[in-house]
Amino acid sequence: MLLQLKVQTAFCGSKKDEESGLQKLELDSLIRAHHVEYAFCDEAELPAFVARSWEDARRGSRAGLLNQDCFSTWYVGFLAFIEKCKRAQQQQVDAGLASDAHSLHNPFVGDGLWMVPMASLQDALEASWAKGRTPLLIDSTSDGGESTPLETYYAYSGDRCLDMKRAVVEVDVKKEKTLDEVLAEMRAKLVLSMRRGYHVVYMLGNAAPRLRSRFSSARHLPFVLLADNGEVQRVLGREGGEDWRHVEWSRELLTAADQIVTVHRDFQVVAVTRFPPDTYESLLGKELPLATMQHIRVTRT
Repeated sequence: MLLQLKVQTAFCGSKKDEESGLQKLELDSLIRAHHVEYAFCDEAELPAFVARSWEDARRGSRAGLLNQDCFSTWYVGFLAFIEKCKRAQQQQVDAGLASDAHSLHNPFVGDGLWMVPMASLQDALEASWAKGRTPLLIDSTSDGGESTPLETYYAYSGDRCLDMKRAVVEVDVKKEKTLDEVLAEMRAKLVLSMRRGYHVVYMLGNAAPRLRSRFSSARHLPFVLLADNGEVQRVLGREGGEDWRHVEWSRELLTAADQIVTVHRDFQVVAVTRFPPDTYESLLGKELPLATMQHIRVTRT
């Protein structure tokens, strides 16, 4: 599913349809947009791979163009090539042979703000969780529409989104629901995600909801989900994971009625804000545990 979305985003992002296809120059531009992903690759090997793959792919297209089917075939090979480079680089790291130059190209080093295009989002999320940090995505993908491309991605991803801005409006502005009712709805999404392995996505929009002081509850929506990803990972159903009954936050949250024997190993938590990179910290600092989150600015390309 993620690969299909990557293909659609890359091809459709060029505003080309199936009939017109991509030209070589446009393909080269797309490759440059993925520079953070292929920084691991050998500088001489990458152009040779692209040239060879272009010639192979265009055999199924009209002269000089790649249609979407052929582009998909090429793109799968491109991503596989990148992964091969990463594995080779990791082998060098494990052997103590990595150069400082390669380390400088790694976009996921350090605790500062990471800059990633949407095509690299999953890699950034995995790197954040590997560090035991909850990702905070600073959404810079807006194209002027009502929803941003990143928000649209999550709307169709199958993950469970918690619309925190809407919750504030329903509870504190329009008073259509009580706080307990909204938290109960969120708890249902959380428990389902823990059972089936979805990601829970806190959608903050351009609001600063009171996540620490109001919209959290040990029995409905524990604040630890945002504050301590290491605690979240303690109960994930993989080798070495602990029984959720033996961990304080999950023991308070879950009951036998939730019918969870083991928390799914793919369960994780993400937060997304539309606030600009230069203001989000001051606006969210009181209600989000910014010091224990990995800040990731997401762009369209």
